[in-house]
Amino acid sequence: IAEDAPVVSVVDALEAFGIRVIELSTELRIDGMAALFGDQPVVVLNPACSNDRQRTSGWHELFHVLLKHCVGDAVSGSVESKKDERFAFECGRHFLLPNKKLVEAFEGKSFVKLVKFKEMFGISISAMVYAARQEHILTDTEARYLWIEFNRRKWRVNEPGNVRPDRATRFEQLVDGEIWSHRLTWQKAAEVAAVREDELRDR
Repeated sequence: IAEDAPVVSVVDALEAFGIRVIELSTELRIDGMAALFGDQPVVVLNPACSNDRQRTSGWHELFHVLLKHCVGDAVSGSVESKKDERFAFECGRHFLLPNKKLVEAFEGKSFVKLVKFKEMFGISISAMVYAARQEHILTDTEARYLWIEFNRRKWRVNEPGNVRPDRATRFEQLVDGEIWSHRLTWQKAAEVAAVREDELRDR
């Protein structure tokens, strides 16, 4: 596989690093988080986020784990934690869309091409524009024009292009397999999953 080939599944990549990945709905305005459960790294993703944001969040949180940002007493909102956030985002973006491909995405200055790259690499157009400005692929003037177009077309809320789901469902698959092989009853599975039985059946 080429170094700059699209990452098929960010969730699978995280699990290959030995990180447990789960989804958790929340009313908090967060895309994801990384933490330690004992000495086991865990990444939690918000399933309410768009597919491209989930993928970006997954890589972002991976680097928080790898750089050991989950260890210590960093205070959210501090200068240090903001630097960590920016660095983790940049690392994650490079893995999702390497600079060589980022340059290619903006060749010809075509929105159609940007949508194609969004769908191919699973990263939002807005993240590409932000990264392209940071990497000096776009000038301030060009980036400002694109942001104006984004607002005019209402793309800040709903970008064009579809990114396939990249879901953290390994735990569900394990529970599902245990139920249908009759090694777990629905009642026992609900106890293991710590949810009500009717919720488990609905899921």
